[in-house]
Amino acid sequence: MTFLEELAGGFEESIERLNRKFYGVVVGIVRSTSDPLNLGRLQLNFPWLDDNDFAAWARVATPMAGTFHGHYFIPSVDDEVLVVFEHGDLRAPYVIGSLWSVKSQPPLSSPSSEKRAIRTPGGCQLVFEDRPAAITIQTSPNAPQAVPGTVSPSGSNHSVALTQSGIELASPKEIKLGVQTTTIKISSTGVEISLGASSVKLSTSSVEIKAPVIDIQASGSLKLQGSIVTIN
Repeated sequence: MTFLEELAGGFEESIERLNRKFYGVVVGIVRSTSDPLNLGRLQLNFPWLDDNDFAAWARVATPMAGTFHGHYFIPSVDDEVLVVFEHGDLRAPYVIGSLWSVKSQPPLSSPSSEKRAIRTPGGCQLVFEDRPAAITIQTSPNAPQAVPGTVSPSGSNHSVALTQSGIELASPKEIKLGVQTTTIKISSTGVEISLGASSVKLSTSSVEIKAPVIDIQASGSLKLQGSIVTIN
Protein backbone atom coordinates (compact mmCIF):
# COMPACT_ATOMS: atom_id res chain seq x y z
CA MET A 1 0.00 0.00 0.00
CA THR A 2 1.37 3.39 -0.99
CA PHE A 3 1.52 6.40 1.32
CA LEU A 4 -1.33 8.12 -0.54
CA GLU A 5 -3.50 5.01 -0.31
CA GLU A 6 -2.78 4.75 3.41
CA LEU A 7 -3.60 8.44 3.89
CA ALA A 8 -6.83 8.11 1.93
CA GLY A 9 -7.78 5.09 4.01
CA GLY A 10 -7.24 7.13 7.19
CA PHE A 11 -9.48 9.91 5.87
CA GLU A 12 -12.20 7.43 4.98
CA GLU A 13 -12.00 5.90 8.42
CA SER A 14 -12.28 9.32 10.07
CA ILE A 15 -15.26 10.28 7.91
CA GLU A 16 -16.95 6.97 8.63
CA ARG A 17 -16.41 7.50 12.34
CA LEU A 18 -17.89 11.02 12.20
CA ASN A 19 -20.93 9.75 10.31
CA ARG A 20 -21.67 7.12 12.92
CA LYS A 21 -24.58 7.84 15.26
CA PHE A 22 -24.04 7.85 19.04
CA TYR A 23 -27.25 7.78 21.02
CA GLY A 24 -27.58 7.90 24.80
CA VAL A 25 -25.03 9.53 27.08
CA VAL A 26 -21.23 9.26 27.02
CA VAL A 27 -18.35 10.48 29.18
CA GLY A 28 -16.02 13.16 27.83
CA ILE A 29 -12.96 15.00 29.15
CA VAL A 30 -12.68 18.80 29.00
CA ARG A 31 -9.53 19.76 27.06
CA SER A 32 -10.09 23.49 26.53
CA THR A 33 -12.39 26.26 27.77
CA SER A 34 -10.98 28.97 25.48
CA ASP A 35 -13.95 29.16 23.14
CA PRO A 36 -12.92 31.27 20.09
CA LEU A 37 -16.52 32.52 19.80
CA ASN A 38 -16.89 33.31 23.56
CA LEU A 39 -20.07 31.25 23.81
CA GLY A 40 -19.09 29.32 26.92
CA ARG A 41 -18.45 26.16 24.92
CA LEU A 42 -16.00 23.40 25.79
CA GLN A 43 -13.63 21.44 23.61
CA LEU A 44 -13.78 17.77 24.56
CA ASN A 45 -12.21 14.50 23.72
CA PHE A 46 -13.60 11.03 24.21
CA PRO A 47 -10.97 8.48 25.37
CA TRP A 48 -13.34 5.63 24.51
CA LEU A 49 -13.36 6.85 20.87
CA ASP A 50 -9.88 8.34 20.30
CA ASP A 51 -7.71 9.59 23.15
CA ASN A 52 -5.71 11.90 20.86
CA ASP A 53 -8.54 13.46 18.86
CA PHE A 54 -10.45 16.53 20.06
CA ALA A 55 -14.16 16.63 19.32
CA ALA A 56 -16.20 19.60 18.10
CA TRP A 57 -16.87 22.46 20.50
CA ALA A 58 -19.70 21.47 22.85
CA ARG A 59 -22.42 23.78 24.10
CA VAL A 60 -23.11 23.61 27.84
CA ALA A 61 -26.68 23.05 29.04
CA THR A 62 -27.57 25.14 32.11
CA PRO A 63 -30.76 25.66 34.19
CA MET A 64 -31.07 29.16 32.71
CA ALA A 65 -29.39 31.02 29.84
CA GLY A 66 -30.13 34.25 28.00
CA THR A 67 -28.63 37.51 26.79
CA PHE A 68 -25.89 38.42 29.30
CA HIS A 69 -27.57 36.46 32.10
CA GLY A 70 -27.95 32.90 33.24
CA HIS A 71 -26.55 30.13 35.40
CA TYR A 72 -22.80 30.44 34.72
CA PHE A 73 -20.82 27.42 35.94
CA ILE A 74 -18.28 26.27 33.36
CA PRO A 75 -16.37 23.00 33.99
CA SER A 76 -12.58 23.18 34.20
CA VAL A 77 -9.93 21.56 32.01
CA ASP A 78 -9.55 17.81 32.74
CA ASP A 79 -13.02 17.59 34.34
CA GLU A 80 -15.20 14.63 33.41
CA VAL A 81 -18.52 15.63 31.86
CA LEU A 82 -21.62 13.82 30.66
CA VAL A 83 -22.33 14.40 26.97
CA VAL A 84 -25.15 13.78 24.49
CA PHE A 85 -25.18 14.33 20.72
CA GLU A 86 -27.89 16.09 18.74
CA HIS A 87 -29.69 13.41 16.73
CA GLY A 88 -26.72 11.16 17.55
CA ASP A 89 -24.35 13.37 15.51
CA LEU A 90 -20.81 13.30 16.95
CA ARG A 91 -20.25 16.77 15.48
CA ALA A 92 -22.98 18.33 17.67
CA PRO A 93 -22.16 17.52 21.32
CA TYR A 94 -23.90 19.00 24.36
CA VAL A 95 -22.56 18.90 27.93
CA ILE A 96 -25.47 18.10 30.24
CA GLY A 97 -23.61 17.61 33.51
CA SER A 98 -20.35 17.04 35.37
CA LEU A 99 -19.07 13.91 37.11
CA TRP A 100 -17.05 13.18 40.23
CA SER A 101 -14.64 10.29 40.28
CA VAL A 102 -11.92 8.68 42.38
CA LYS A 103 -9.50 11.20 40.89
CA SER A 104 -11.84 14.19 41.28
CA GLN A 105 -13.71 13.73 44.56
CA PRO A 106 -16.68 15.79 45.81
CA PRO A 107 -16.20 18.58 48.38
CA LEU A 108 -18.04 16.50 51.00
CA SER A 109 -16.44 13.25 52.09
CA SER A 110 -19.79 11.43 52.04
CA PRO A 111 -23.32 12.18 50.83
CA SER A 112 -25.34 14.27 53.28
CA SER A 113 -29.05 14.94 52.94
CA GLU A 114 -28.75 17.83 55.42
CA LYS A 115 -26.00 19.77 53.67
CA ARG A 116 -25.77 21.35 50.21
CA ALA A 117 -22.81 23.27 48.80
CA ILE A 118 -21.56 25.20 45.79
CA ARG A 119 -17.77 25.31 45.79
CA THR A 120 -15.34 26.69 43.20
CA PRO A 121 -12.06 24.95 42.29
CA GLY A 122 -10.24 27.57 44.38
CA GLY A 123 -12.39 26.91 47.45
CA CYS A 124 -14.88 29.80 47.53
CA GLN A 125 -18.11 28.28 48.76
CA LEU A 126 -21.79 28.76 49.57
CA VAL A 127 -23.01 26.12 52.04
CA PHE A 128 -26.59 25.38 53.13
CA GLU A 129 -27.20 23.30 56.27
CA ASP A 130 -30.56 22.10 57.56
CA ARG A 131 -29.69 20.76 61.05
CA PRO A 132 -29.06 23.19 62.60
CA ALA A 133 -30.27 25.61 59.93
CA ALA A 134 -27.42 27.76 58.62
CA ILE A 135 -26.10 29.45 55.47
CA THR A 136 -22.38 30.19 55.17
CA ILE A 137 -20.60 32.22 52.48
CA GLN A 138 -16.81 31.99 52.48
CA THR A 139 -13.90 33.11 50.36
CA SER A 140 -11.18 30.66 49.39
CA PRO A 141 -9.69 28.88 52.43
CA ASN A 142 -6.36 27.11 52.63
CA ALA A 143 -7.36 23.80 51.03
CA PRO A 144 -8.21 21.21 52.01
CA GLN A 145 -10.74 22.41 54.54
CA ALA A 146 -14.13 21.21 55.71
CA VAL A 147 -17.36 22.42 54.14
CA PRO A 148 -18.03 24.98 55.49
CA GLY A 149 -14.78 26.19 57.00
CA THR A 150 -14.61 27.48 60.56
CA VAL A 151 -16.10 30.94 60.97
CA SER A 152 -13.27 32.66 62.80
CA PRO A 153 -11.70 36.16 62.67
CA SER A 154 -8.30 34.48 62.94
CA GLY A 155 -9.01 31.91 60.23
CA SER A 156 -7.76 31.84 56.66
CA ASN A 157 -10.93 33.04 54.92
CA HIS A 158 -13.64 35.69 55.10
CA SER A 159 -17.05 34.39 56.24
CA VAL A 160 -20.67 35.44 56.49
CA ALA A 161 -22.73 32.96 58.52
CA LEU A 162 -26.49 33.04 59.09
CA THR A 163 -27.25 30.64 61.93
CA GLN A 164 -29.93 30.09 64.56
CA SER A 165 -27.84 32.03 67.07
CA GLY A 166 -27.52 35.08 64.83
CA ILE A 167 -25.54 36.61 61.96
CA GLU A 168 -21.76 36.45 62.15
CA LEU A 169 -19.18 38.23 59.98
CA ALA A 170 -15.56 37.18 60.34
CA SER A 171 -12.38 38.28 58.60
CA PRO A 172 -8.65 37.92 59.32
CA LYS A 173 -8.17 41.48 57.99
CA GLU A 174 -11.05 43.91 58.35
CA ILE A 175 -14.82 44.29 58.03
CA LYS A 176 -16.12 47.49 56.48
CA LEU A 177 -19.69 48.76 56.22
CA GLY A 178 -20.36 51.80 54.08
CA VAL A 179 -23.17 54.00 52.82
CA GLN A 180 -21.86 56.85 50.63
CA THR A 181 -19.43 58.82 52.89
CA THR A 182 -20.45 57.04 56.10
CA THR A 183 -18.28 54.02 56.94
CA ILE A 184 -17.65 51.73 59.89
CA LYS A 185 -14.41 49.75 59.78
CA ILE A 186 -13.54 46.96 62.21
CA SER A 187 -10.00 45.59 62.24
CA SER A 188 -7.42 44.18 64.62
CA THR A 189 -6.36 47.74 65.49
CA GLY A 190 -9.85 48.82 66.58
CA VAL A 191 -13.10 50.31 65.35
CA GLU A 192 -13.11 53.37 63.09
CA ILE A 193 -16.32 55.29 62.33
CA SER A 194 -16.25 57.94 59.60
CA LEU A 195 -19.46 59.93 59.20
CA GLY A 196 -18.52 62.60 56.68
CA ALA A 197 -21.16 65.32 56.99
CA SER A 198 -23.59 62.98 58.80
CA SER A 199 -24.52 62.93 62.49
CA VAL A 200 -24.88 60.25 65.15
CA LYS A 201 -28.09 59.72 67.10
CA LEU A 202 -28.08 57.22 69.97
CA SER A 203 -31.28 56.42 71.90
CA THR A 204 -31.18 53.88 74.71
CA SER A 205 -31.97 53.45 78.41
CA SER A 206 -28.33 53.77 79.47
CA VAL A 207 -24.84 54.15 78.02
CA GLU A 208 -21.66 52.97 79.74
CA ILE A 209 -18.17 53.74 78.43
CA LYS A 210 -15.08 52.37 80.15
CA ALA A 211 -11.53 53.09 79.05
CA PRO A 212 -8.21 54.15 80.64
CA VAL A 213 -8.27 57.34 78.56
CA ILE A 214 -11.29 59.08 77.03
CA ASP A 215 -10.67 62.08 74.78
CA ILE A 216 -13.61 64.22 73.63
CA GLN A 217 -12.91 67.11 71.29
CA ALA A 218 -15.33 69.49 69.62
CA SER A 219 -14.41 72.12 67.05
CA GLY A 220 -17.65 73.93 67.93
CA SER A 221 -19.79 73.77 71.03
CA LEU A 222 -19.96 70.87 73.51
CA LYS A 223 -23.24 70.38 75.36
CA LEU A 224 -23.89 68.10 78.31
CA GLN A 225 -27.47 68.02 79.61
CA GLY A 226 -29.21 65.86 82.20
CA SER A 227 -31.30 65.93 85.35
CA ILE A 228 -28.09 65.20 87.24
CA VAL A 229 -24.64 65.77 85.68
CA THR A 230 -21.69 64.55 87.73
CA ILE A 231 -18.11 65.30 86.72
CA ASN A 232 -15.45 63.85 88.96
